[in-house]
Amino acid sequence: MPVNDGTKGEQMSPIELARQALAQWAAATPGPWNADFAYNNGGCPTAMFAIPGHNQGAEVEMMEADAYAIAAARTREPQLAEAVIALTAERDRAEAHAQRAENQAHQWKLERDALRAELNTPHTADFLEAVRLEAAHQRQRWGTEHDAGKTDADWFWLIGWLAGKAVHAGAGEKRLHHVITAAAALLNWHAALTGSDTRMRPGIATPDGE
Repeated sequence: MPVNDGTKGEQMSPIELARQALAQWAAATPGPWNADFAYNNGGCPTAMFAIPGHNQGAEVEMMEADAYAIAAARTREPQLAEAVIALTAERDRAEAHAQRAENQAHQWKLERDALRAELNTPHTADFLEAVRLEAAHQRQRWGTEHDAGKTDADWFWLIGWLAGKAVHAGAGEKRLHHVITAAAALLNWHAALTGSDTRMRPGIATPDGE
C-alpha cells in the first residue's frame, strides 16, 4: 500500500520508504544522538538536543518529547527500515512458493481428471468388472484352505498357460475371455500375496470335463 514519505508528498511503497530512510540515515551523522532533559525559564520540561559534530556543538532547545523522539529515531528508524526490507523479501519468497504449489496442485488435478476419464471409459470399466467377477469365480471353483499348490511358481505357470491360450485363440470373444481369465489369476495372486484372500489354488489339475 503506497504511503506518503512526509517530505515532498510523493506516494511510496513501504519497501521504497524503508530504502529511502536507510539511504538518508547512511548519509547522516553517525549515532547515537543524545538529548538532555532540562526545564526552560518558564518551568516547562524541555530537552537540549544537539547533533554530534555539527553547528560547533550548539544545542537546540525543543519540547522534551520532540527531542527524545528525534534522538531515538537515529537508532530505531534504520533498524525498522531493515526489518521492513527483510520481511518484504520473506513475503515475496513465500508468495512465490505458494504460487508454485498452486501451479503444481493444478497440474496434479489435471492429471487426476485425465486418469479418471481414462479409467471410467466403458471399455475399461467393463474389463475391470469382468476381471473382478472372474477372480471370484476362480476362488470359488479352485479354492482350497491348505497351502499345497500355492507357490509363486504355481502362479507363474498358471498365468503363462492362460496367456498362452489367449495367444492361440484367434480373434474374437474367446481371446478376450482368456485375457480376462489371465488378468483374474493375477488379481488372485495379488490377493494371495497381500493375504486379503488366499483361497485360490493355482497348482491343481483342471477338473474333469474341462
